[in-house]
Amino acid sequence: MPMPDAVTRESDTTRDDAGAARLVVGLIVVLGIMLRLLGIARESPWYDEVLSLRALQADTLGAYWEQLAKEDPAATLAPVYFTLEYLWAALVGADVLSVRLLSVALGTLMIPLLYAVGRKTVNACVQSMR
Repeated sequence: MPMPDAVTRESDTTRDDAGAARLVVGLIVVLGIMLRLLGIARESPWYDEVLSLRALQADTLGAYWEQLAKEDPAATLAPVYFTLEYLWAALVGADVLSVRLLSVALGTLMIPLLYAVGRKTVNACVQSMR
């Protein structure tokens, strides 16, 4: 049976490891934001961004979808993203930089999400090996 002192040391080590992991993930998130924003305003608009911006001039979500489907039928294959884009543009504006910032935000949110999924998967694999 482990000594109470050993249990305390083990939980302190686990807590320290978790804190270090959070720090590393936080630093990677900051780096991810910086890399995504680097030169974002200097890029000329891409074709799909131009189509989105034209469709975002619509007054309603339904009109936006009609315009988008007419100009870029492939856009209907990603309904969640383009619905988020419409809502995002309603909040922050419908210009090239604003539309790009949605992708920056979603891409940045993926970093800690992928870490959490990976950690859970690896922990499950390690537990099954014991």
